[in-house]
Amino acid sequence: MSVNGIPTSYGGVRFRSRLEAKWAAFFDTIGWRWTYEPFDLEGYIPDFVLHFRKPMLVEVKPDLSLEDLKAHASKIEKTSWKHEFLIVGSTMFYGSPFPALGLLAERYGNEASVAPAWSFRCGKCGEITFCHEEGSYECRVNSCYDGDSFLKSDDTFFDELKYKFGRAGNEVQWFPKERVQ
Repeated sequence: MSVNGIPTSYGGVRFRSRLEAKWAAFFDTIGWRWTYEPFDLEGYIPDFVLHFRKPMLVEVKPDLSLEDLKAHASKIEKTSWKHEFLIVGSTMFYGSPFPALGLLAERYGNEASVAPAWSFRCGKCGEITFCHEEGSYECRVNSCYDGDSFLKSDDTFFDELKYKFGRAGNEVQWFPKERVQ
């Protein structure tokens, strides 16, 4: 099934879909610097690169389940991208013990382990960040690491994340603004 996106402008950038623009607005809302369609990887153009301490490629897909997102990992793995990557869908996934942004592919040499990307507020740097459900609990934003002792999430964090993701949707659909770098 092919889903045609609705081209949408947000922050001075013309996105191929409203969903991509919503994720850009969400990244802005939580303070993550991003570049849209940054480069070509052998005919595959990633949707975003997040500018963390280590670059993070992000692919946006109009899927509604983590299981459906898994099908997209192999396309990225076949490229020359050798860092971690995140695949996000039409929504955030609010489960327990942490809400998931999507799927995170954590690299071990040339192999990638794909699992839910748990979101949390880092207990060391205070940033909203994410980690691999089954792998490293490293804060992806600033590379903080202390085992799992700094993973912080509660109902207040769930509510904050839901609010910010909803706000991003409203920003894109009703209140597009110019992007400030």
